[in-house]
Amino acid sequence: GLAVEWARDHAKSPFLAVGDFNMPVESTIYAEHWSKYHDAWSRCGRGLGWTKRTRKTGARIDHVVFDDAWGCANAEIMPDIGSDHLGLAVDLRLK
Repeated sequence: GLAVEWARDHAKSPFLAVGDFNMPVESTIYAEHWSKYHDAWSRCGRGLGWTKRTRKTGARIDHVVFDDAWGCANAEIMPDIGSDHLGLAVDLRLK
């Protein structure tokens, strides 16, 4: 809630939000508050897109979300550099 409410109140197009949302796109909270925007990995990534990994599984909890002013050309998970998250590189272009 609060982050997306703040973004909706203050952001103008083109809208772009980036960060560790601590939830996958399948989350009901994500669906309720962020699904109005496009998720870069869902638009132009390939594979699972896990940015958080454990010994047994992974999750895609880091996101780049944007409005219709942007087009997504590519999204890639970056190599492990010792963080508990993997980096997410996204190539966005203003339409």
